[in-house]
Amino acid sequence: MKAIQQEYKTGTLSLVDIPMPALKATEILVKNDSSVVSVGTEKTMIDLAKKSLVGKARARPDLVKRVLNSIRIEGITETYRQVVARLENPILLGYSSSGTVQETGIDVTQFKVGDRVACTGSGFASHAEFISVPEHLCALLPESVTHSSGAFSAIGGISLESIKLANTTTGDIVGVIGTGLIGLITIQLLSAYGCTVIALDIDKQKLELALELVPSIITTNNYDEFERLVHVKTSGKGLDSAIITASTNSNQPIEICAKTIKVRGTIVSTGLTGLNIPRQLFYEKELRFVVSKAWGDDKFSSDKLPGTWSAQENITEFLGFVSAKEVNVEKLITGKYEIDEALTAYKQILTPDNSHIGLLLTYNQDNNTSQCVDKHIYSENTLERKISDNKIKTAIIGAGLYANGTFLPALKKTKSFNLHAICTPNGVRLKHIKTKYNFTYGSTDIKNVIADPELELAVILTRHDSHASIVNSFLRHGKNVFVEKPLALSPNELKEINQTLNLAPDENKPKLIVGFNRRFSKFSRWAKSQIPPNMPITLNIVINAGNFNQESWADQTNQGGRIVGEACHFIDLIQFFTDSIVESVYAYHTVQNGFDYVISLKMTSGAIANISYLTSGNSRHRREYIEIYCSNKVICIDNFKKGICYTNQSITKIKNWLSSDRGHKNELYYLAKLINDKVLPEVTITDYINTTLTTFAIEAALSTGEVQKIADWEHDSL
Repeated sequence: MKAIQQEYKTGTLSLVDIPMPALKATEILVKNDSSVVSVGTEKTMIDLAKKSLVGKARARPDLVKRVLNSIRIEGITETYRQVVARLENPILLGYSSSGTVQETGIDVTQFKVGDRVACTGSGFASHAEFISVPEHLCALLPESVTHSSGAFSAIGGISLESIKLANTTTGDIVGVIGTGLIGLITIQLLSAYGCTVIALDIDKQKLELALELVPSIITTNNYDEFERLVHVKTSGKGLDSAIITASTNSNQPIEICAKTIKVRGTIVSTGLTGLNIPRQLFYEKELRFVVSKAWGDDKFSSDKLPGTWSAQENITEFLGFVSAKEVNVEKLITGKYEIDEALTAYKQILTPDNSHIGLLLTYNQDNNTSQCVDKHIYSENTLERKISDNKIKTAIIGAGLYANGTFLPALKKTKSFNLHAICTPNGVRLKHIKTKYNFTYGSTDIKNVIADPELELAVILTRHDSHASIVNSFLRHGKNVFVEKPLALSPNELKEINQTLNLAPDENKPKLIVGFNRRFSKFSRWAKSQIPPNMPITLNIVINAGNFNQESWADQTNQGGRIVGEACHFIDLIQFFTDSIVESVYAYHTVQNGFDYVISLKMTSGAIANISYLTSGNSRHRREYIEIYCSNKVICIDNFKKGICYTNQSITKIKNWLSSDRGHKNELYYLAKLINDKVLPEVTITDYINTTLTTFAIEAALSTGEVQKIADWEHDSL
């Protein structure tokens, strides 16, 4: 299928042919009819992408701080890999479209095949022939609303969100600064709400269009005149609220709003504009300032906070205004282009004298949809492949930042793996990684990879909630599996994996490896070599894990949270140091912050271990610190960049200068040897089961306040 791709590293904009997106359980597959190029927003994104690295740094100083902090903690080499991976990752432009449902995920309840829908969301409602969109980011098109009008739904949702945040009521006098695409829709919606609008824009042509759409509004292209008009219209009381939709680096919009708004009025910023708050005016008037979150809450939530609006609610309400002919978006269309001509459209908006407001892309409506729906494979080869017969034919499932920035660079360096297949639901990312690493083929549908008779190893790097089911699918087909932690999120998932392995014939049993890489770090190996044989040890591990973030998928309970999803790493590391498994566990968490944990483990060897997993720390401090106490020795690992061993006779040190070493490369060397039967398994399914059950037991200990014996969990779960 065809789509518009933006490369953030170079700024290159291109029309690409990529595979169809895969469909998740809560998503719908939509054949786009129309999508809107948001001229201001997309031009800003393109301009930023075209800047040099220095220019990007100046434009985003917040990201520069993150990079510098990462260099200090992780080292320059690892940070460089991650930055390059982010910069090279292409994206699809667009966030507002409409089309017809072609297929629905198994958990979709609101839509059916053939429904006409409006879609919203960056990364979802893209400029592409087919899109896969979560159902909560879609709305049914009323019969009277055309696809071209419905394609403006996300932009209308942005306008509605800002109006609601401004707490506007009938009869209010509202200032609108900027009459571009969002501003012109905002003006119409305010008029429909029964508000009086005073609009300011330096472009007289846009003001003329605003007056054509809503003849009752008051307009000016002069800041001083705007202030005078507000004073006259409000008898000196000031605007009830003001909405900034302008796209400018100037601080004038927020300053004029502060001057002209009433005491305790509300200013909402929707556009990309200067935000240096004029404190004295805000102080004197006790003004309220809000930055709106695009089209509303775009996360699915059954317990939405009072006084907030979901994206679906906003776009549905907007479509109601369009259906009632209270908002006219057709007059905002200043150009229509087929998807094949999209680059011509972008050239126009990037010219200095650009006067476009809303550009509409359309999508080959005469094409036979049935011919396109099954195109999930991408196999075009741009480089000659030189494949050795003894290399392991490997599929990578998942292509996120970890895969692209850490795992694949390490995998390629080992030279033991034939990069056979790449699988991810995102077509543009799939094509990029397939080309960058020269995979034999790529697919957005995992079924194609599972059924591949040539495949020897599946590497699973997807989100946590998909691990167990994907592991089971490949194991049942006799494929060796490497899966990033965690192995499973529930006892039932773990039981199914164990049963699958038990049912496999001994002579052809597939191998299962979980990505507990820290045990393979040179620092871990060195530290263990300092421990005398058969010596009971005491361990203390402190993880400064970073603040809890509900917006991050990794912190969501359906992804296992911090204990199941992350602390498992350190349980495995304790197994490695003690040559034993966990016997029992107890855990505490702080009253003030339920996400600081202290976990105590008793091992079958007699060793004891303490894990402090903390989210209330500071990112400027080291992330991980390990202490091992035994036989008049203290052995320390400092963030996997430095190791120190203290004895009565000496102090021994090892260190890395440029990067931390968390064991990824050595883990892959071990993986290759294990698949080729050149080494015995270092970790068994029994160890993996113990680690996973321990994470479940920790959560139980936190909720019950009781010691959990792992043997009881094995009896109940397996």
